[in-house]
Amino acid sequence: MESFNELYLLAKEKIINADNIAIITHINPDGDCIGSAAALRELILSFGKDASIYNENGCPASLGFIEDCKSVCTCSAPDTKYDLVIWVDCGSLDRAGKVAWVFNSCKYMINIDHHATNTMFADINIVDGKASATGLLIYDFFVACSAEITKHTAELLYMAIATDTGNFSYASTDKRTHMVAGELIEKGIDVSGISQKLFRATTYNRLKLMQLALGTLKMYCDGKVAVMNVTKAMFAETGTDSSDSEGFIGYARDIGGVEVAALLRDTTDGKLVKVSLRSNSYTDVSKIAEELGGGGHFYAAGFSMEGKIPDVEKILIERISKVI
Repeated sequence: MESFNELYLLAKEKIINADNIAIITHINPDGDCIGSAAALRELILSFGKDASIYNENGCPASLGFIEDCKSVCTCSAPDTKYDLVIWVDCGSLDRAGKVAWVFNSCKYMINIDHHATNTMFADINIVDGKASATGLLIYDFFVACSAEITKHTAELLYMAIATDTGNFSYASTDKRTHMVAGELIEKGIDVSGISQKLFRATTYNRLKLMQLALGTLKMYCDGKVAVMNVTKAMFAETGTDSSDSEGFIGYARDIGGVEVAALLRDTTDGKLVKVSLRSNSYTDVSKIAEELGGGGHFYAAGFSMEGKIPDVEKILIERISKVI
């Protein structure tokens, strides 16, 4: 088995020899996949190449302060064909959503991810399920290639790592996470400013959405399971979208005695329910998500299912009650 360093250098060779490069991030992007993808593009530029970043949803409004978000493409019928596609923070091929056309005719794929349930679908799979964020793997890519990490790139990587560790508060936050964050801080980044924009800045509409979501809170399994819903009607009433509900699950997870928290959200068309799962201690929610067509990590996972929220919630609770 090749080492990570060997894989990074092989990936660098593929990038240098490619004519058209695309980067794909998962649907409903968060700070880790956007920050990682943008930082990866900076690395590709340092090799004398360029890359287009694609995502079905574009960049969420909550990350609009990042200049790189303007370069995230959502188009579904372009003329460009890519010979190299690099997946970032995607556990499987279906995470591409409506931009799947990007990889349909490509010659080679690279997969950089930290989900333990990754399906290893690419020609080069740089996957570390123990890493707290994909941003750590992109950082390692820079180091393996002896590439300079500029202040701007450090900001992107710090954002990526901070987002997926809950501002360094989740169980996945290990010694290495802090060490890499320290290296990035030494580049002169504004830690306070980044944290304010990522974790504290909000809008009136988002607070109204939160109020409605908290009103749906239900407890199951003798208080060990907490569930919240965010419906299409709530988004319409408050003028918000799914990106505004990021972080809501934390309120359910933080209730005393709760082991598993779930947030069920309608998609824009109301035909698909997206479910986020979190655990506090002993429950591997990635296994629950896998059984229902999704994946993720021990403490954080998710899946999507066709149907209405009450029906999906019933199925979910039946599965959770078997393992809780």
